[in-house]
Amino acid sequence: MQLKKSFQVLVLLFIVLGLNSRNYCFVQDTLKKPVVALVLSGGSAKGLSHIGVIQLMEEVGLKPDLIVGTSMGSIVGGLYAIGYTVPELKEIATTTDWLYYLSNDTDLRNMNMEEKDDYEDYLYAIPILGGKPEISKGLIYAHEMYLFLSRLTFLANKYRDFDSFPTRFRAISADVIKGEPFVFKEGPLSVALRSSMSLPTLFYPVNYQDKLLVDGGVIDNFGVEYALQNGADIIIGSNVGNVLYGEKELGSFPKIYSQLIMINSKKKMEKYRDSVDILIEPPVLDMAARFDKAAEIIEIGYNEALKQKIQLKQISDHIKSFNSESEKEHGPRLRSVQIDNVEIVGISRVQTKFDILDLVRKHMKIYMGTSSIEHIIDDLYGTGQYAFINYTLEKQENNKYKLQLKFKEVSSNILQVGINYNDQSDMGLVVGFTSRNYLFPGSKFKIAGRISNYPGLDQYFAKYFIRKSNHGIKQTFSYVYDELPVYSGSSKVNEYTRNMIIPGISYLFIPDKYYMIEIGYQNKARFLRKLFMTESQKFEKSTSYKNSAFVNYYFNNVTDKFFPQKGNIIKLSIGYSFYNSIKLKNADATILKLNPEPHPELDFIWKNYIDINDRLTWENEIAFEYSSYSFTEPMVFFDNSFGGVIPDNKYQTPFWGLPNNYLVSSNKGIIKTGFRYKIVEKLNLRTILNAAIINDWKEYFGGGVSLELDLPTGPLSIGISKSLNYKYPVFHFNLGYFR
Repeated sequence: MQLKKSFQVLVLLFIVLGLNSRNYCFVQDTLKKPVVALVLSGGSAKGLSHIGVIQLMEEVGLKPDLIVGTSMGSIVGGLYAIGYTVPELKEIATTTDWLYYLSNDTDLRNMNMEEKDDYEDYLYAIPILGGKPEISKGLIYAHEMYLFLSRLTFLANKYRDFDSFPTRFRAISADVIKGEPFVFKEGPLSVALRSSMSLPTLFYPVNYQDKLLVDGGVIDNFGVEYALQNGADIIIGSNVGNVLYGEKELGSFPKIYSQLIMINSKKKMEKYRDSVDILIEPPVLDMAARFDKAAEIIEIGYNEALKQKIQLKQISDHIKSFNSESEKEHGPRLRSVQIDNVEIVGISRVQTKFDILDLVRKHMKIYMGTSSIEHIIDDLYGTGQYAFINYTLEKQENNKYKLQLKFKEVSSNILQVGINYNDQSDMGLVVGFTSRNYLFPGSKFKIAGRISNYPGLDQYFAKYFIRKSNHGIKQTFSYVYDELPVYSGSSKVNEYTRNMIIPGISYLFIPDKYYMIEIGYQNKARFLRKLFMTESQKFEKSTSYKNSAFVNYYFNNVTDKFFPQKGNIIKLSIGYSFYNSIKLKNADATILKLNPEPHPELDFIWKNYIDINDRLTWENEIAFEYSSYSFTEPMVFFDNSFGGVIPDNKYQTPFWGLPNNYLVSSNKGIIKTGFRYKIVEKLNLRTILNAAIINDWKEYFGGGVSLELDLPTGPLSIGISKSLNYKYPVFHFNLGYFR
């Protein structure tokens, strides 16, 4: 008996030595089949190289029994664990717009019509709580990332825990409250993956089971320890993190930030390095943000794993020598579920909870999949009242599911700050304040102003008094200050200043998130100063008042406010001007009074965007303006100027090739066409050709090219344009957004 025990000890020792040698010579044994664990590190885009490692493992017939992942490693590993194939993982990696999901961006089509103009206007939004600024726990709420992960992991909802997956799985995150790791082994897989990739201070942390969870890489970016704790006998590791930069390499804040959060992980890596039987370290150190190189990164991972193909094949052959249990049956993938209970979490007002439940029940179906659930969430998120909304599904005893909708409410009061530079208005600071439900439930107050040499102000208050029908009233006030030049051919001969004060009130009807009808009244008071000319006289000042009743129709289903890839924008305004007056004062104090007759007015604009492919967008525009008020009379009565590339306010019609506000017009028609090409992510090349007929049927032709960059501070546009009607080329430089 003692001899038999000694022999077993020798066999075990020989197996252990074989596993940790580079020859991997295994002796067949009747002992239990070893547990093979695959450990995948975090590393942002670098972590996509894990897919190449998994591909090589499959080629040699090696299937892990356990996967432990951190950050991007948890996303790749988690999806593989629930049954995604390598080709499917490759498709996800190479076709996903990762930068879109790793930001606060959302498809503009998801926003309600009355929220579209306010979306993405500012550099930073500061919640005001109790009269004091509240510092956010993270810059990026990543609402779309929540939905993306829920979409990818929907099929995991049929399993009771992570041990029930086709491949056992663990996701590593860190609890910042206790300063300790938290390893997911059950619960919603989407929450586990979102927690594991939540870089601290950058992404808003995840609240789960009274814990505040962030990226697991803060504590352990390479979870060998947890593979051992879960019974791993053989560990294969794919590591693209834990590499500390030298002094010369720490040349930027992102690298210093990365170094700081990886120090603890580096120590853990050194401690457990010898526990890894096969360590694969794809050389992708400088590709952390290169999601556009996904295919190349995957290939690098595959080629690095290929160097250890023999050793991996030896492990595979050794595992196959055991009389192993048959693999778990995947069964059909879960596509939809039957929901019998809905829970609302994170909403403070009881009435709002009831309203949300009413909306959910209105859209409930017998069976619901990701698209039907996201449709409900899109309707709610589009109100602009929530920083993010996510959902989880919990399986009940009757094989039905409970749907939990979790909300992060936007603060009732928000201070917004941004910057703006325009060729016309110079550099300015944009400051805004938004208050919701403060005076009345279902109300929104907003005021935004630009502090610069050319100040401006927009304010409105809206109250939706029949919420379910989307009816409401809106009060508005605008102030515009600008300088308008006077051109003779290609020479500027004069300029004058314009102040406009425009109060108004209107009724809103908003049937859905794509179109809106507005019926209202506004008064425009214009005060023109400095010397300017009409056809026959020189004047010093002009004061005019214009009352208008109008009906406006708006349609907007474009994908993005600044760089749309597809969709349409339509604005149609039919107005009637009445009780009009003009008072002109010349240099010798002579006053001329005019009372223009009441007259109809019509404005129309249609913008169309067509995505030719992922990089190329074709854009077209048709616009015209008509007023029966004769353009032979003083032009001081007209609102809209003509010329320039980026309008400074809504009373300027852009035309590529002419300088800003080249002329003031009463009647015009414009057509534009051009292309926007995405050179790299966030950088676009735009070309435009345009033609116009102005006033007395005079024709204008022009075009230009610009480079446009999508920056956190707002869109940046630098370009040059030229018109056949203007002698000189026109340059433009614009940053940020105000109106």
